[in-house]
Amino acid sequence: MSTCRSRPARSSGSPPSCGSGGISLYSVRSPRFRRGSSCARDSRARYFGDALLLYIPIAGKVARSYNLANFARTLGLLLASGMHLIEALHVTADTTGNMAYAAAARRIAGAAAKGQPISRQLAREPKLYPDMLSHMVMVGEATGNLAATCIYLGELYEAEVDEQTKGLSSSIEPILMIVMGLLVGLIAVSVITPIYAITEHLQPK
Repeated sequence: MSTCRSRPARSSGSPPSCGSGGISLYSVRSPRFRRGSSCARDSRARYFGDALLLYIPIAGKVARSYNLANFARTLGLLLASGMHLIEALHVTADTTGNMAYAAAARRIAGAAAKGQPISRQLAREPKLYPDMLSHMVMVGEATGNLAATCIYLGELYEAEVDEQTKGLSSSIEPILMIVMGLLVGLIAVSVITPIYAITEHLQPK
């Protein structure tokens, strides 16, 4: 004699699911899911903005030198303090403000974890790291003095940033003079034009 097994009634308050292993509709609609999606979009937008900054004609050169100085100085100081190379690269990535350089530092750490020299990975990122830096790092790896080489490169790029900012201020002055002249001209035209319009409508008695 067959017996009928009644299914347990699902409570009305439980969220509908898409099967085993699926994403429930409740999780998609939850605030935590929306916050995660928003953070992912913000990270992509910031990465795009940081990468685009490096290609701006004047500011991009300064930003590139600043990030190179930050990368080399931080890595050199961490290695000089006795930190392991892979851990030092991850810390350098975390302290880098530019997300393009932070992602590149994490890729370098991944390559170093596989036993590859970091100079080889630096050479694979020519848009971020110049050839001179990768060659100097290769020399530091060959001589076993990578920390001192990175510190020297950091000081070199810091001096380059100082020179670029000095040249930047002198190159901005003519642009500011032109902009100020245009603003003064627009203000003068906006003030004088209504006066002429009023005087044209005045009829002598």
